[in-house]
Amino acid sequence: MLAIAIDIDGTITDNRRRINLDAVHEIRRHINRGALIVPATGNTACLARSISVLIGTSGFLIAENGGVIESPKGERAAIGDINVAERAFKLASNSMDLERVNDCRETEVAIKKDSKSNKLKKIIRDIDLNVDVIDSKFAIHIREKGTNKGMALKEIAKMVDVDLSDFVAIGDSENDIEMVDAAGTGVAVNNSPDELIEVADIVTENENGAGVVEFLQSV
Repeated sequence: MLAIAIDIDGTITDNRRRINLDAVHEIRRHINRGALIVPATGNTACLARSISVLIGTSGFLIAENGGVIESPKGERAAIGDINVAERAFKLASNSMDLERVNDCRETEVAIKKDSKSNKLKKIIRDIDLNVDVIDSKFAIHIREKGTNKGMALKEIAKMVDVDLSDFVAIGDSENDIEMVDAAGTGVAVNNSPDELIEVADIVTENENGAGVVEFLQSV
């Protein structure tokens, strides 16, 4: 069985978050052939669930950069500790102005993206808390260290009884690195940063959703 974990924003969407309908067509084509498709997003579980329904995927999903996983039966696990992220956000806010994304996150804190991400990373490192700061291109995320899409994909693989080495993972951003690295085949679309391209097995010629179409047509 073909099993694919795929990022959403910037991977099956463009940089304005408009979904590529050809990519959806290819995803559904593979689903109709028996493939398992797992959306894996830095966004919230409620949004990921809605996207999963609209695209027509299996119901397994990864949200909040690996902090939340769900099964089609509604079984879910919140892996990351939001209290760790909240504490780091509060301390960092003492040193710089941060505008928080107001949504229903359970395991991490998301901050509206601007030019401050490098400064925020340095502040967090100096505070030396048990957190990572990552850039998903659409927001800056503070999460408990060790919480990532790769770890979540390992849990999904156990749930569906598929070897992790049999998974394909497709992404475009810093928050996809662990997932692309953990999967048997890691795919980076062409708009990915160098750090993701370095761990990917395949880099598409096309960007965003067109890159997804390119890869899915090849398997």
